[in-house]
Amino acid sequence: MSRAGRSVDFLTVISVAIIAYAAADMVHEALGHGTACLLLGFRMTRLSTVALEAVSDGYLVPAAGTIANVAVGAISLLLFHRLRGFSATRFFLWLFALLNILNGVGYLLFSGLSNFGDWSVVVSGFTPHWAWRTGLAITGAALYVWAVRIGASALSGLVREGSIQKADLGRLILPAYIAGGVMMVAASVFNPIEPKLILLSGAAASFGSSCGLINIPTMVIESPTEQPPDFQTLPESRAWIIAAIPVAAVFVGILGPGIRLQ
Repeated sequence: MSRAGRSVDFLTVISVAIIAYAAADMVHEALGHGTACLLLGFRMTRLSTVALEAVSDGYLVPAAGTIANVAVGAISLLLFHRLRGFSATRFFLWLFALLNILNGVGYLLFSGLSNFGDWSVVVSGFTPHWAWRTGLAITGAALYVWAVRIGASALSGLVREGSIQKADLGRLILPAYIAGGVMMVAASVFNPIEPKLILLSGAAASFGSSCGLINIPTMVIESPTEQPPDFQTLPESRAWIIAAIPVAAVFVGILGPGIRLQ
């Protein structure tokens, strides 16, 4: 088998992606919206992968999902930079950080363009409405580009130090992007609200919000050092593979249809 064929264990990549996508989604719905509801005393009725259904008003609860994503993403990126070398755990921290940040700032762009979702609720009472939507879209687009560059810069550092090779970036990122997106869409198929959320929340919150990931391999600099022929960027991790199985089952089979909270 060639070096390219054994440098990255695809099952480990897919497993890390499953856990990262599922966790980032729950950061938005449960940690963000859920914590805001608890603090403000609003009644929550059901949690699923596409929404936290609650009896609430105002703009704090809908804004809390994005706030949680960005905050958790920033913390994860700091933890990523504190580690050395490259492993499944460090790949998870990088991917988890980017998914959170891209989903958070991407929501501004999405709501500004579509007038749908959390931030359309936040600005629904603001006038002139078209100006607020335009501002959301421009701010979201600018922050999204910045976030993608931050992600590329983090991987560039690993390439410069010889922990990974640029040739392996596509083998890390593209399978993760596809696997995570497929799982998110599969879970949304069972959503208890309405079929259009398969597209607007399932596909948009996965393939849409994280699409910037697939541009990152072309943005990373070349490695200044040659690695030995038997060098492995990401070897097999049975712990991550085993952990991904129940995570995927719970995310699709239980959180997909939703859990009644009251």
